[in-house]
Amino acid sequence: MVTEDLGEAMNLTSAPYPREVSEFGKAGLTPVKAELVKAPLVAESSVSMECRVLQILRFGSAPTITSFIIGEVLRVHIKDDLYNAQSRRVSGLRPIGRLGGDQDLYCRTKDTFEMKRPVLPDH
Repeated sequence: MVTEDLGEAMNLTSAPYPREVSEFGKAGLTPVKAELVKAPLVAESSVSMECRVLQILRFGSAPTITSFIIGEVLRVHIKDDLYNAQSRRVSGLRPIGRLGGDQDLYCRTKDTFEMKRPVLPDH
């Protein structure tokens, strides 16, 4: 998961480097061995998820092909200072997200709120 403090490093990893170039090195990030998957985790990341790809759906035609990846989260790693074990909530994360398309637009999530889900009577 990318947070505001890792935004610039994440952006550096998006360049079309040759296969032999380490994106970790280019971005100044530290690879860490994952527990369940082959791909390394980013040591500097506040939240990391080890995932298995279930399906890749491709849309469009060249040169604007988009891939939608469906995966299963196998394990989540959260920095201790962000996780409250009693409430089982993460706070202070400051994640960012790419809005997609051919524009360089991103968004921030700076606040959270609670909305109770409706409960239906038993049928």
